[in-house]
Amino acid sequence: MTGNGNNEHREVTLAAHQQGLVEAVLAPSSARVILLDAGPGLGKTTALVEVAARMLRERPAARVLVLTPAGALRNQFVMRLEDAGVPVMALDRYRLRELLDVHEGTVVWPEGTVVVATLPFVRQADVGSEVTQCNWDLMIVDEAHFAFSTGSRAVRDAISRAAKVLLATATPERILSAFAPVEVEAIRWHRSEIAASLGAPDADVRVQSVLYDLDEGEIDLARAVRDLRNALAHGVQSRFVSQVLAGTLQSSPAALEASVRRLVERRRQLTDEAHELELDDDELDKGALGEREELIPVGPALEALNELVVKLEAVVSDSKLRAFRNLLRDLDIDPGTSRRVCVATTRVATAFYLSAELESLGIPHRLLHGGQGSDDRESALSDFGRLGGVLLTTMVLPSDDALRSVTDLMLYDLPPDAAAVDRFLGNFNPLGRTEPLAIYVFAPGNAPFEEASYPASSLSRVFAAATA
Repeated sequence: MTGNGNNEHREVTLAAHQQGLVEAVLAPSSARVILLDAGPGLGKTTALVEVAARMLRERPAARVLVLTPAGALRNQFVMRLEDAGVPVMALDRYRLRELLDVHEGTVVWPEGTVVVATLPFVRQADVGSEVTQCNWDLMIVDEAHFAFSTGSRAVRDAISRAAKVLLATATPERILSAFAPVEVEAIRWHRSEIAASLGAPDADVRVQSVLYDLDEGEIDLARAVRDLRNALAHGVQSRFVSQVLAGTLQSSPAALEASVRRLVERRRQLTDEAHELELDDDELDKGALGEREELIPVGPALEALNELVVKLEAVVSDSKLRAFRNLLRDLDIDPGTSRRVCVATTRVATAFYLSAELESLGIPHRLLHGGQGSDDRESALSDFGRLGGVLLTTMVLPSDDALRSVTDLMLYDLPPDAAAVDRFLGNFNPLGRTEPLAIYVFAPGNAPFEEASYPASSLSRVFAAATA
């Protein structure tokens, strides 16, 4: 557990919309569930932290749980709460084991402490079981729509038992139907209204496409991906693999190669397992290996997989990478650039692929991705904030002041849906930004079918999110 032992805290000045949320959540007469409909860049995290801090200042023995969708956001909440002088615990496997050893047979969660955990961690059966044993005085769930997806039963059970609940999301329609109307109070933050009340000007945001033409080899590769997706079985795991194949094709040859390599290896492992169990074709047809059997391509699927491997090995050019190189040249991005450039991709393999390209061009850059430790991530952001240059990142980003200084944002890939676009772009265009921001969206100009292209609404989605 961390926090300032004498409960000293840094005073935070809240804007009217933030103060209104804090009072609404903590008012005894308010609804049990407060649903905050707020896009990124409006000071949501500051308000959520203040709700938790105020609860413990008013009720020092309260039990408070904060859930976030990812580890980077968990760490951000922990740091903010520490700055506020609030006793806080970042929940992980080690910390849970320690609590269970000390509090065997009783409620393990300490009073007077904010417990911060990720939704994926709480979805684990043993963790969820302990979380639902407690009647939390306050639960705060950031990006709460993730808590109402498949596999989040324990989270929903804990929400149903908590005395007060604050759910923050940019997509409230997924949540409202889960509660009786008398149980929930919805609060919506409108960016334009908040900006007007604060007298905050909006930045000049320019969005433009970076088009490139696929050559015949790349189109053949896209056809091979389409053929494999069509030939795969239609179970849950196969649908997931199909989506991954389409996403990595859109990202880069390196990302597609990595996903194909994993599929080939998974097929080998499952085929070996079937042979060890001496299963014949009839037994496999009856599902002896369960859903995993979907990932053993046979017949047309195996032929399509082998053809994809051949097409992938035959690709000798990358038109998207060529467009990236041309954009760097057009913007005069060189080792001494005064610009602050962020290049974003959805795939770690693509991040390393682009890192190698930047190195070959002699352009210094900082790499940021989810596989790094928190120290490395913080160092990359800190260096970028101080020195500028080029930041190469995946889409899972902590909110950081360094991102507000970006002058050029290159979306090498697009986030998977509109909500993800909103969350990501909010890091770069928060309320009160005044400097111009140029956003570049990479898209093929001659894609003959969906597997080789982004949806036609890509640019409009980005523009709407960037200027909302």
